[in-house]
Amino acid sequence: MPIDVRCPGCRQKYRVPESAAGKRVRCQSAGCGAEISVPKVVADEDDFAGNLGEAAADFGQPVPAPVPASTPRKRPARREERTSAARGPVAISELAKVSRVLGISSILCSGFTGLPAVVLGIIALVRIHRSHGRLQGTGMAVTGIGFGSLAPALVFALIYPAIQAKREAAWRLQSGNNLKAIGLGLQNYHDGNQGFPPGAIADKAGREHHGWQAPLLPYVEQMEVYKQVDFNVPWNDPKNRVPMQTQVASYVSPGITEVKDAAGYALTHYAGNSQLFRPNRAFRISEITDGTVNTILAGEAAGNFQPWGHPENCRDPGNGIDAGPDSFGRPHFPAVAGFVMCDGSVRFLSRNIAPKILKALATPAGNEKVEIPADDKRGDGGASKGDPLSLNSVTLEGHTSAVTSVAFSPDGKRIASGSGDKTVKVWDASSGQETLTFKAQKYAVCSVAFSPDGKRIAGGCYETVKVWDASSGQETLTLKGHTGFSRSVAFSTDGKRIAGGCEDAREEDGTVKVWDASSGQETLTFKAHKYAVFSVAFSPDGERIAGGFIETDKVWGASSGQELLTLRHKGFSGSVAFSPDGKRIASGISGVWNEGAQIKIWDATSGQEMLTLRGHTGPVMSVAFSPEGKRIASGSGDKTVKLWDASSGQELLTLKGHMGVVRSVAFSPDGKRIASGSEDGTVKVWDASAGAGQSPVEH
Repeated sequence: MPIDVRCPGCRQKYRVPESAAGKRVRCQSAGCGAEISVPKVVADEDDFAGNLGEAAADFGQPVPAPVPASTPRKRPARREERTSAARGPVAISELAKVSRVLGISSILCSGFTGLPAVVLGIIALVRIHRSHGRLQGTGMAVTGIGFGSLAPALVFALIYPAIQAKREAAWRLQSGNNLKAIGLGLQNYHDGNQGFPPGAIADKAGREHHGWQAPLLPYVEQMEVYKQVDFNVPWNDPKNRVPMQTQVASYVSPGITEVKDAAGYALTHYAGNSQLFRPNRAFRISEITDGTVNTILAGEAAGNFQPWGHPENCRDPGNGIDAGPDSFGRPHFPAVAGFVMCDGSVRFLSRNIAPKILKALATPAGNEKVEIPADDKRGDGGASKGDPLSLNSVTLEGHTSAVTSVAFSPDGKRIASGSGDKTVKVWDASSGQETLTFKAQKYAVCSVAFSPDGKRIAGGCYETVKVWDASSGQETLTLKGHTGFSRSVAFSTDGKRIAGGCEDAREEDGTVKVWDASSGQETLTFKAHKYAVFSVAFSPDGERIAGGFIETDKVWGASSGQELLTLRHKGFSGSVAFSPDGKRIASGISGVWNEGAQIKIWDATSGQEMLTLRGHTGPVMSVAFSPEGKRIASGSGDKTVKLWDASSGQELLTLKGHMGVVRSVAFSPDGKRIASGSEDGTVKVWDASAGAGQSPVEH
């Protein structure tokens, strides 16, 4: 880099090369010749522009006074940037690791770890940025933030249908109460007037003045409104404006916002059966020869709501349910409609009901011989096409939070269920009656398993696996060692060992531990994967343990802990299961990567993929082989249980009825039933015998 100096005698400025630093040079001006001392200057190795100036300058040549450069000079590098040695050792941010694990886990933990994942990920990114290269892990932090941010949306998507279903159930209950009130009022009116009210009250000229709901007012606790109605003039006469603009509680169905028409008249959401309510005709019960229980009296209107005083507020049920605004039905609701029968009972009928049956229920004296279908509150007739088992299920209710795991006892007489409500319940598998409940601890029970003799129940909890007496519910063992939730537990076939898979909250790797089932002593621990262990299963001979993780499943020797197989896939494996002969492994895989939800069948010896089953539209949370090994049951985030042919991969059945994600499925020992646990807080027991050896159903 050239050095600028000034002659002390004549004050002439010179530019000399860096090689002259620390030496003396003589002034070249005529008549001067003074010596000039050149200062010592250490050139900046990054001053590239200065080096170019040195090459261009000739020693001893005068230079003009320096002027500001037109372009800024490059900032000298910081000392820590000049050498890699100055940075010190490079490390991966621990916060980034934790953020990634929490973010990915939030997908399976209903989003509870999503917020911590985002917060820790942001802190990790800030620290990585400030470390100037000493910390790495940006990708991990971004992964944690991404999954953590996705979790709330996923949770909302999962719980919203359940919330909506509960809201609709409450609306349906209230509407059913309205129908009961209308039915009771009509029966009381009949008793006092020797017949039901006319469908329309007309004058001598045939002009219709009022509908059947106006004279019914005193019988639905609206006497004050009834007294204001002038029945000598039409319903919409100015004299009747005030009462006709009054809403009648029993005539308004919850969830329907249309309560008044453009003129301000109060609407009714219920209509009468036009085959009973006729103009100036009081139909009597004695005329209903088909039976009062088999004849529709009134029901929910699908649309085209009329003021409750309107004389044309009747329709024919035989025209179909949800067949248009002038039919019976319910807007913005499952395809069902509520009806009150002539005996006062309330029924919910599907729009898929056979037209022949519906027409028979509409006629009071058609002499048809039909069997009335069971109430349908889901809108598919109780068993939609391709869903023949939906009516053949028993629902076990009692948990107050999501059911995370279910298991049959070895004799098939009991079902155990673990739940987010921190309890384990034991049910009678035949009657569905709850026989035992015991509280685990202050955290959720993530998994349950019966011992082979049926005398013990193991449950995976936070940092522990607990073992209870299956008859008394008394806790007999606490297996310690995990530092996170024990996502899965399994007994060996001889009942002497218990395996547990864990999401380790303090380390990056999840672990699998094996304990002695009698003493509770830990006998084996091995690092299973970078992430949580979502599922574990013993092989039927007890010699191997399979585990499900993100992007891989693994198989180890149950005694040595040596890794025997690695089964690679895309997504996370929510469940693994050995076939009864131990020759195959089934993996239930989510679709969070590029591939959709699926079930993969592997050769348990070679690890080769044998079969892929597709059909679920949500993550596959649980899989189970039938006792004979010919079928596979699966539970999914799409709220269904599916039954598959284990050899061909063909879908046999789809079982619908849960209102939330199906977290667990289990076959009964005889293979005739399937138990399923759901985030809707229920356990369902399905008749699975029809799936054995039958042809695939049509969907």
